Amino acid sequence: MSIHDDRMRRFCEAGLYFVTSQALSEGRSTIDSVHRALVGGITLIQLREKDLPIAAARAIAPDLIIGASSHTIAEAQDAQANGAHTIALVTAVAAAPNPEQAARELIEDI
Repeated sequence: MSIHDDRMRRFCEAGLYFVTSQALSEGRSTIDSVHRALVGGITLIQLREKDLPIAAARAIAPDLIIGASSHTIAEAQDAQANGAHTIALVTAVAAAPNPEQAARELIEDI
């Protein structure tokens, strides 16, 4: 099984999906929110804030499926190089005049 197939299988089997958000964390740090979510049983996390590097999240929970939010191709490539399983490029695509074309181009560039 390829790395991609394994990652997609794990993504599809993930039970709880947690998205970090400083705006909704009620003053808690991202790391504290992640710890609380792990206690609650998450298996997949989307790191929106950049204050918790992928490597740090990996150190906390080595088997966790980790996604990263990126605003640029460079951020997406950096997240991929640092071990992100998934990458969200929503803001970059949503702001484009032709979102479908922008999404295809971003995927090709990554």
